[in-house]
Amino acid sequence: MGTIYGMNFTHIPELDWRLGYPMAVLLMVCLGAGLYLVFRRRGWL
Repeated sequence: MGTIYGMNFTHIPELDWRLGYPMAVLLMVCLGAGLYLVFRRRGWL
């Protein structure tokens, strides 16, 4: 968690949910892949 959120461990929203951290990482990966595809189709990459 330190590489994504820094050292602010008291305010991480998904600490109360068992699958919160994997879902947050999955969301980040999906957003990155989506942006890559959009930029690739528009010819910006």
